[in-house]
Amino acid sequence: KVSNHFSKMITVEVGSNPRTMSANELAEICEGFCSDSVAANSYMEAISLAKMANKPIIVFGSIYLSSDIRPLLLNTDKTL
Repeated sequence: KVSNHFSKMITVEVGSNPRTMSANELAEICEGFCSDSVAANSYMEAISLAKMANKPIIVFGSIYLSSDIRPLLLNTDKTL
C-alpha cells in the first residue's frame, strides 16, 4: 500500500504537457491511496508544502514534470 510509505501526497499540474491531468483530479484519485492528498497550484507551492513535512521529497510523474521541477528543487533554498 502506498499509504504505508508516504505520509502525504502533493499533486501539481504539469504545465508543459498538453495531456496533463488537473492537480485536483489527481489529488482525488490519490486520496484512495493516501488520506493526506492535496493539490498544489504551482511547482513552487508543491515544493513549499513538501518541505514543510521536513522529510525526503520524491517526485513521481513524467519526464516533463521531472525536467520542469528538477531545477526548482536544486535551487529551492535560494528561491523559497
